[in-house]
Amino acid sequence: MRHLTVIAALIIAFVSAAPFAQAQDQIGCDNFMKNADGSWTALNNTDIPGLGRKLTIRQGSVVRPGATIMSYDIAAMLDQQCPGVMPGAVAPNQPGATAPAATAPAELQKRYGDATGNIDIQTLTCGQLVSGYQEDAEFVLLWSSGWYNGLARRSTLNMPAIKQGIQTLIAYCQANKDKRLTEAIDAVAKGARR
Repeated sequence: MRHLTVIAALIIAFVSAAPFAQAQDQIGCDNFMKNADGSWTALNNTDIPGLGRKLTIRQGSVVRPGATIMSYDIAAMLDQQCPGVMPGAVAPNQPGATAPAATAPAELQKRYGDATGNIDIQTLTCGQLVSGYQEDAEFVLLWSSGWYNGLARRSTLNMPAIKQGIQTLIAYCQANKDKRLTEAIDAVAKGARR
């Protein structure tokens, strides 16, 4: 009888863990980008199946380690399911992701640069900015920060504020891919001033 009790307990434990395992197997690394702080940004609206009810992570949403949604730590699930995705890189099967971000060529320059390799920032859209490697997007936004600060004749550097501003702009662009980058910068800057 005791043997049957142990078997029943194992079956109950397995069945109760099944939704977690199923959700973990079906999230899809290609729907998320890992951020430098260990959080993950949704690149698309993504349904998380197997949780007992429908859960959709909206495009542009950031899931942080330790934060739970419906008692599930989605960031931990992504960390476990997508161990090869390094911070600052899109998932390996995301379109345009053929190499790790640290060794990747400048995708933006290859895709949207002119014959001499120059990118016209005035015509670059948010969709174009976030279509490749996060490293490229961060580089363009860092350059843009310098440009705008130069125009404003500011000579100080607040690295945490710039890093946060870049992450905010990337999230904004992921949710507003049709906007031009200059419009996104203006919108985020106006929001920060309020």
